Amino acid sequence: MTWDSKNIMELRLEFVTFATQQGANRRALCRQYGISAKTGYKWIRRYEQGDTALVDRCRRPMHSPSRTAAEVEARVVELRQARPAWGAPKIARRISDLGCDRTPSPSTVTRILHRHGLISAESSTAALPWQRFEHAHPNDLWQMDFKGGIELDSGARCAPFTVLDDHSRFDLALDACGSTPTRVVREHLRAVFRRYGLPLRINADNGPPWGSPARSGQLTALAIWLIRLGIRISYSRPRHPQTNGKDERFHRTLKAELLAGRRFKNLKSAQQAFYVSRMSSVYTTLLSSSEYQEKTFVRPTFAHRSEHFRSDLHCRLRSPIAARVASKDKSGGCSNAASRCRSNR
Repeated sequence: MTWDSKNIMELRLEFVTFATQQGANRRALCRQYGISAKTGYKWIRRYEQGDTALVDRCRRPMHSPSRTAAEVEARVVELRQARPAWGAPKIARRISDLGCDRTPSPSTVTRILHRHGLISAESSTAALPWQRFEHAHPNDLWQMDFKGGIELDSGARCAPFTVLDDHSRFDLALDACGSTPTRVVREHLRAVFRRYGLPLRINADNGPPWGSPARSGQLTALAIWLIRLGIRISYSRPRHPQTNGKDERFHRTLKAELLAGRRFKNLKSAQQAFYVSRMSSVYTTLLSSSEYQEKTFVRPTFAHRSEHFRSDLHCRLRSPIAARVASKDKSGGCSNAASRCRSNR
């Protein structure tokens, strides 16, 4: 006879009643009730000690030396309540930055949030399984895009320009732009290149100024400019924003952490807010700027490229724009200009 989950208490009481009678064969009773001798003697011992209810005791250990300290747990709750959009990895990194002796792991932070009801059951149930696609090194792939324009108090509009590293999710650029032409993008990319080096590839969507050339099969002026710098350019699949998913996710964080409920007087005030937020690591990646540069420049392949970068970048960044190059060959269009650029390298 095995334990029945419907009346397990009655079966335990029945077992110990028979087992405590004089002359009872306790091992035979254990076999009859389908339990091990160890389990049977456990319930007999508890019954003799006065535990007539015979309920399951808490299995929690009496001492947990590795348990998260109460003050650390309180700090996790405090950070989550102050920043509801922050997830476990960002909270764990922030606690480390604050100088805590024992920084909890992201999984520990998640358990603390569940324990305090700071992650809803609906959110956990609605989470879909996903597969991470991540390049092996920094500067292998960048993702860039403009976030949807925001209205300023001056009546103008601001289009935040963002560049994100695929491997580390490091925020390479967050610039307040009043317009989105090729000239503006090139100007901001120059600053990013000088600070962090040249990526192997940049991915963008199909809208201007990245894609949408004048004629099918051609390259845009910005694409040709990047090709002349030795950077491969790729485009997201049409109507598939998840191809640029990390940058799109960054835009969601940007909206929740900085843009929601705020208005900016003009482009200058917007850029100042962007700068302060990046420096204080309010919503950027888990790497600092110095850590990202260190991870980037120790790569042998990148070090080889950086030799050419130091000697050749200045003249390349000042070279004629792709549209001007394309105008030299009106019959061939931009695609011929791009081919000529590749053959000259």
